[in-house]
Amino acid sequence: MGYAIIVNERQQDPTLARALDDAGIEYLFLLNRLSNEQKDQMRANGGLTHYIVTITPRNFITGYQNTLAILDAESPDVEGTIRILALLGDTATPAATEQVAGIRQAVN
Repeated sequence: MGYAIIVNERQQDPTLARALDDAGIEYLFLLNRLSNEQKDQMRANGGLTHYIVTITPRNFITGYQNTLAILDAESPDVEGTIRILALLGDTATPAATEQVAGIRQAVN
């Protein structure tokens, strides 16, 4: 029996997950989980039969804590501001969305 690790980049992996289910291959998601809508749709079509687990980092906490560390380490400019550049990769992923939410909370 084989195993596969897949990433739900751009929310496109339900198609791959269905193919793995059909082939009897167990799989897990890494980094980007299925949305609730994707899970519901797959379950309605008999999918997720060989799904094991999703492993995701705590993206909100990561964005939040990294931003706080930057804010603590930097000194404001003469206008009293600190400029932050966030490199998120593909902003269409849940990971990036969660990191942005953490960054926004830390800044606020």
